[in-house]
Amino acid sequence: MTRHTSWPERLKWAEESGLKNLQEKFATADNMSKEAQTTLTYVLAGMGGTFAYILPRLERNLDTFLFGTIVLCLYFVVLGIYLVRKTYFIGDYPSPYQEAENLLDRPD
Repeated sequence: MTRHTSWPERLKWAEESGLKNLQEKFATADNMSKEAQTTLTYVLAGMGGTFAYILPRLERNLDTFLFGTIVLCLYFVVLGIYLVRKTYFIGDYPSPYQEAENLLDRPD
């Protein structure tokens, strides 16, 4: 952008840049959601596997391996909760386009 451009050209450039930036944010949020779903699937599989190992052995004595498996299962639970809270509850993004009725209601 040169220094001596006219106002309509600057406005058009700003609108195109803002729209491109917002579209990239939506694409990034989509990618994060897909990756989070895959990761959460693995975490839930690990949680289920460790829980399936722990459940029949709870009536016996608590040995070191069983204690480690319990800790690992709890780690998977905490990791799953953290993953869901941080990636699935992404804040609101503004709409890339405004509808005409919303432009009329805009406070000055």
